[in-house]
Amino acid sequence: MDLSIFKYLENDIAGRDLINPGDKLLAMISGGRDSVFLLYFLDYLRKRKNIEISVFHLNHMIRGKEASRDEEFTRNLADQFGIPFYSKRIDVKKIALDRRENLESVARSVRYDEANKIREKLGYNLLVTAHTKTDYFETVIMHLLRGDSVYGLLGIAYRNGNVIRPILAVNREQVTEFLKANVIRWVDDSTNEETTYTRNYIRNIITPHFAEIGGENYDSKIMDSTLILRDYVEIAKECVNREMKNTVKTKNGKLHLDLISYFHYNGGERRMIIVKMLELLGVTHSRNMTYAVEGFINGDSDFYNYNNIFNIAKGNDEAVFWKDSDYEYSLNSEEVLETKYFVLKAESCKHCEPKKSKNRFYFAANEISFPVTVRRFKVGDRMIPFGMKAPKKVKDIFNGEKIPVWERSEYPLIVAGGKIIAIMGVRRSSLYLVKKVESSVVFEYGRVNED
Repeated sequence: MDLSIFKYLENDIAGRDLINPGDKLLAMISGGRDSVFLLYFLDYLRKRKNIEISVFHLNHMIRGKEASRDEEFTRNLADQFGIPFYSKRIDVKKIALDRRENLESVARSVRYDEANKIREKLGYNLLVTAHTKTDYFETVIMHLLRGDSVYGLLGIAYRNGNVIRPILAVNREQVTEFLKANVIRWVDDSTNEETTYTRNYIRNIITPHFAEIGGENYDSKIMDSTLILRDYVEIAKECVNREMKNTVKTKNGKLHLDLISYFHYNGGERRMIIVKMLELLGVTHSRNMTYAVEGFINGDSDFYNYNNIFNIAKGNDEAVFWKDSDYEYSLNSEEVLETKYFVLKAESCKHCEPKKSKNRFYFAANEISFPVTVRRFKVGDRMIPFGMKAPKKVKDIFNGEKIPVWERSEYPLIVAGGKIIAIMGVRRSSLYLVKKVESSVVFEYGRVNED
């Protein structure tokens, strides 16, 4: 067996410090040609380095008998190498329908989530995928056609956290040539020929034109260009990270952008700051999203919600970015509820003299049934404030107390008997008032210190 391609890859990953003695690798193997090649390469490394390998296979349950065939093939392949095998069957199509999301993206998300669960359970430090230079090229073209940000044009990274791609330096043609030369079997996914999927369309329809114009090494040319671009982006990111210390502060998971500092930068620098903030929020961003955020900051509006993904509120000297954090809890008497935003305690009290405090509300014990519900504010919520007879919008109560929109999730509502009886830290309702001779229930609230 000619192992020159393995030696080439071994030198490539050594220069990138991807795999070292003592590493424990969970390889994501589908049974397709790229993943079969990957497993042969990892077995080659296993004999030369002190590394541990296991195989993970996800049966997406999309292709019926063909999917079961792939799972069995991969199991047998792992057995052939004497490598531990782990598999999972998940109806990915059902999940995509339930979420109303793209099947390809859901399949990818589920595959990585399940693989990471196994990796963590085994105590392994690395997750290995079989991406090749061909995948790299297809990814760049796909992001280019979508109009994504510069980060989308960088292709696939050799390392992303604990995920590594050790065969990224070879393309699918080289993989196929090696497997055929050594009479090594693999299984083909019949859906790879369906051009209804974006990546398949690029692979089967668009790529041949690039090969015709750019020659056999068209993918290497694209990869080399984007690797240069990646270097420039890394330098820019370092500069932005330094400036972010003076421009962006984090408080309770929300990002506060100093607008005075922000407007001192030029347009390109501002967009880099926006991209970094979206990354910190955990948002997958695009060029259109970046320009939309920039347009809002430059405009006159004071609130912006981007497709229910994140919010921005703007004041005179700052803009606050945050993702809504929905919550709903049950709370019994004599219990303490601790969250990332607040601590709330419910306790009984006999013949207590109610004290005036926004953080401590008293209610008639014989009128409240436990457990009560503790939840965040929702649009349309109403409450009858203490001292009033008619209900008032909770939103208007927050506005009256001048509580910023980005802080409102930190003030929990207490719901009893289907009615809002208190906005802790803000105002109580006129319901369940305590008489002097009655026992009472006390709700005591405290906000968690800001980070």
